[in-house]
Amino acid sequence: MPVTTDRELDAALSVMAAAPPDALMITTIPPARLRTREIAAFAIEHRMLTLAPHPAMVHDGLLLSIGPRGDELSRRAAAIVAKILNGAKPPEIPVEQPTAIGIAVNLKTAKAISLVLPPTLLVRADEVIE
Repeated sequence: MPVTTDRELDAALSVMAAAPPDALMITTIPPARLRTREIAAFAIEHRMLTLAPHPAMVHDGLLLSIGPRGDELSRRAAAIVAKILNGAKPPEIPVEQPTAIGIAVNLKTAKAISLVLPPTLLVRADEVIE
């Protein structure tokens, strides 16, 4: 369900309360990012798996985040800015794909929904919140 306003988020939560999906993917755009803790509590109450693109959202109670690592994105952005400051024209700079992907897991959330995570995921995770 696309959600771009608080009203749409409230409606989506009501629909999902009646017929919970197996999983819920949360974006970083408002209102979802601004209400991540509320969404996490709702998902735990309804035993939904949650996935987010940013580790901070896992700290707010979502189950799992998988996405480009922010530190690498910052370094690459700085390199592109340096190219522009040294005279490169932005349209001539090639588009880059992120190469480092980070994983964060919230074990408290996993336990709250009675989910046992595979040890291989926990070993691979950059951050495990207990």
